[in-house]
Amino acid sequence: MVVEADRARRTLTERILASSHFAVAPVASIESALAICRGLVPSVIVCNERDEPRVRAGLEPRDIPIVGTNVGADALERLVDRIRDAVRGQPAPAR
Repeated sequence: MVVEADRARRTLTERILASSHFAVAPVASIESALAICRGLVPSVIVCNERDEPRVRAGLEPRDIPIVGTNVGADALERLVDRIRDAVRGQPAPAR
């Protein structure tokens, strides 16, 4: 699941992940993401790193891996590796 209010960033992130053969559910708001997670369990949630604490708090007690991103192009280039690590249960490397 990709949670991003900015449509351009959400679309870009979705395209990057889809090109690496991830099934992607794009969501425009944290509230929508949390509502969806009440019924479904995504393998990982990708969101802006500033939103990560709010997403995590809304998921408790569920333990869904969350990958926080930032705005830089370098962060998007490493995103696929960070998601794979999160799904495998490995700690995310330092940003």
